[in-house]
Amino acid sequence: MGPAFATQTTLLGDGWSIGYELADAAGSWDAWRRARPDAQVHAWNEAGKGMPAAGKLALLPRRVRLEFEFERPADRPRRTKTIDALDATQTNFVVENGARLPDHKGAHVLVDAEWMQVVGVDGDRVRVVRARRGTAPRPHNSGALVHHGTAVVTEVPIEMYEDSWDL
Repeated sequence: MGPAFATQTTLLGDGWSIGYELADAAGSWDAWRRARPDAQVHAWNEAGKGMPAAGKLALLPRRVRLEFEFERPADRPRRTKTIDALDATQTNFVVENGARLPDHKGAHVLVDAEWMQVVGVDGDRVRVVRARRGTAPRPHNSGALVHHGTAVVTEVPIEMYEDSWDL
């Protein structure tokens, strides 16, 4: 699951980008500004920049994007595996069957407990960006299953959103 919250200053023209700048979406939300998000818990668990203090009402995002990714148990036998062991720094590796990887650039795969973003697939060789979705790079044994699922994305405008431009 991947939530993203549009703040007053989030720019959505080029899509959603979670980050720490004024134009980025927040990866967590604290409606009462009580410093509940803790970056030590998760890399995205940090309040959005430039948010005003909450008043008598909770401060709501102006828009929320929810991404759910599902891998059905019936899909697992069709997943590919790594051929060789991976150290924590490798950004490309060979799998048993590259055709069983997601077919679009930017997709995410899960190897053991590390998320990776697919940069490209050339035959059975896959290029990735390591340590995505708040995970840390780590070594993986040969024969590790490369999980991925189907993403379902929805965006929800928050109708109760109250603009406050008293920054």
